[in-house]
Order: sequence, then C-alpha cells, then structure tokens
Amino acid sequence: KRRRGAAAGGCEACGGGPVVEELAAAFSVRVCADCRRNDDAYDLVNATDAARTYLLPQATLKMLPAVERTNPRRPTWRPMRLHLRRQLKGYADRRWGDAAGLEAERRQRDARHLAAADKKAEGFFRRPAADAE
Repeated sequence: KRRRGAAAGGCEACGGGPVVEELAAAFSVRVCADCRRNDDAYDLVNATDAARTYLLPQATLKMLPAVERTNPRRPTWRPMRLHLRRQLKGYADRRWGDAAGLEAERRQRDARHLAAADKKAEGFFRRPAADAE
C-alpha cells in the first residue's frame, strides 16, 4: 500500500518524514524512523535467526540483500549480515506457501530431529545382554 508522498521520496508507510537512508540504500525500502520503530516488518534480523525462524537455507540468505555491521561481540570476527524481516517473510511465503506451511515444515523437521535423537539414544539405557540374567 503506497500512500501519498511515497512516490515523491517520502515514507511508503505514512507518506511523510525523512526516510532511513540505510534501508533505502540496502533494501530499496523508503520508510521513516517512526514507521520503522512501530512496525516489526522493518526490523533487521541476523542470518542465524533468519534461518531458524523462516527455515531459509544459507544459500538463499546469501543471495538476499543485507546490511553488514561490525559484530558487537567480537569486532575482529566477520561482520554480521542483517536482513530485512519483510523480505525474509516474503521469501519464506514463496518457499513454504504461507505461515501454516512454514509451521507444518517446522513440525516435520522437529519430528525428524526427535526421531533421530530417539534412535541414537535407543540402546543407551538398556543393559547389555550378559548382565540381564
């Protein structure tokens, strides 16, 4: 939904205010600071959280536009890649269909993970056959 002012260079959500240049340059999204604060669609999400939340593979995340920032925990580490939540949701919807499809895939992965863990731990609590007398 574009409102008046968006075409003239204003915020695409409310039509006014100066846009956040970082989002405009990296993601081609023209939004003002107030709208960014009030709408979680404009949040920046790190790659790890994006992969976990939206079940997107690393290859997809690497092709998406991102903002790179110095890692706050260790400045000598590789810079963080931050993605726009709105774009992540869009790609997740294309991949999984909708929120229900994403949730179904998450449940299926959890079930596979649980089955693998059960299989791995299957014989852990059994006594060896020689001790069973």
